[in-house]
Amino acid sequence: MRRGSFFAAAHFNGFGVRKMQNQAFNRFLSELEGTRLPFGVYALSGEALHQKDAEDLPPALRFDGEFARIKGNLYAKTGDGLILALPERVPIAEAMLRLALALAHSLLGAQSEHDGKEDLLRQLLTKGLNAAGLDLLAAETGIDPQAECCTVLFQVSGDADAVAQALRETLGGTGGGRATCLGPDLVALLHPMSGMRQAELLEFAEAFALTAQEEAGSSFWAGIGEPRQGLAQARLSFDEARSALELGRVFRPQQSVFCYRNLLIERFMGEIPAAVAKRYHELLFNRRNSRVLNEEMMKTITTFFDCHLNISESARQLYIHRNTLVYRLDKVQASTGLDLRTFDNAIIFKLLFMLGKREETM
Repeated sequence: MRRGSFFAAAHFNGFGVRKMQNQAFNRFLSELEGTRLPFGVYALSGEALHQKDAEDLPPALRFDGEFARIKGNLYAKTGDGLILALPERVPIAEAMLRLALALAHSLLGAQSEHDGKEDLLRQLLTKGLNAAGLDLLAAETGIDPQAECCTVLFQVSGDADAVAQALRETLGGTGGGRATCLGPDLVALLHPMSGMRQAELLEFAEAFALTAQEEAGSSFWAGIGEPRQGLAQARLSFDEARSALELGRVFRPQQSVFCYRNLLIERFMGEIPAAVAKRYHELLFNRRNSRVLNEEMMKTITTFFDCHLNISESARQLYIHRNTLVYRLDKVQASTGLDLRTFDNAIIFKLLFMLGKREETM
């Protein structure tokens, strides 16, 4: 995708990295090391945050009350979104885990349950979760892990945190979608479909963007992925939403909400090698035709295409006489050899024009 794109903002540090850069967290690890006990520390996603040789978080981890036990290890979950582990062979392992939990609460501060959900949701969409992480996310959010879900990715010119909060307040309830910030201008929404049609989600995204633009004065764009079965497939929907947003902004600048399944030609264009795209684009958009295909003429042609090659409607929208439009189309035909009043020639012109935007997707 294009260099320096807004999706660079989505390459945020994960839970473990951010915590490891935190002074309080480093002190917490130091205190654990001072006990000389083989503590393991994990993010809810399963990422090992302490001891490089630590085993991965077991995928079948289940908490039965205060602790989880599996393969000779004892696990406990902090209020700050961490999982601590000790081998059961350690003397008074349960008591030592309780002390470690108290230490975590004292040094790190008990964060809200919301923070844990946020981290899990970000991990799910951008990196994926193991089985244990999926179960934890389902338990925290109330989303059925086998439910069909769809992802919407918003890009905003204003405060992404405020947008995420507005989405949460708008959706609400246990059956609604879950929103999280991925950067200063990106908000992701994971929405269970529950019999909902994708067209309804598209209508919601358009209405929300319009309302937010009117109330906050911010610019909004949204990409919508395909519905996917189960939380384990949510990352695929996120990748499609991201692709829809990038391709839509390049190829359909007059729109603000883009659905992945409706961008078939744009997806095809994005896969054409840049050198090939440039060569074919310049067959039509070259120095010889530049005087005819100026800004005013391109506006005329775009309106003509938007009106489905209807001359009368196009002239009305352009506030020109019908004969003036015919004269302009004749000029294009004389210069390029393409009569845009015919469907085949209009398609050729449109495709060659779109190929010129191929470089913007790099």
